[in-house]
Amino acid sequence: MTGTLRGQLADYLALRRALGYRLQRPEKLLNQFLDYLEQHSEDVITVLWPESAPSARRPGETARPAT
Repeated sequence: MTGTLRGQLADYLALRRALGYRLQRPEKLLNQFLDYLEQHSEDVITVLWPESAPSARRPGETARPAT
């Protein structure tokens, strides 16, 4: 996926709406988040994967319950 974050958001919202979702509130919140990113000159969103994610566990290790 390429393009600006706003363009990617528009594509995402269009896809979800095509599937029947309304997304009025999420659209507002996501646009506010992008406003925040623009104010701080950020154009990339990075997500840190939690250690409890399945890919972070060792083979044979089971998931721990959330506390």
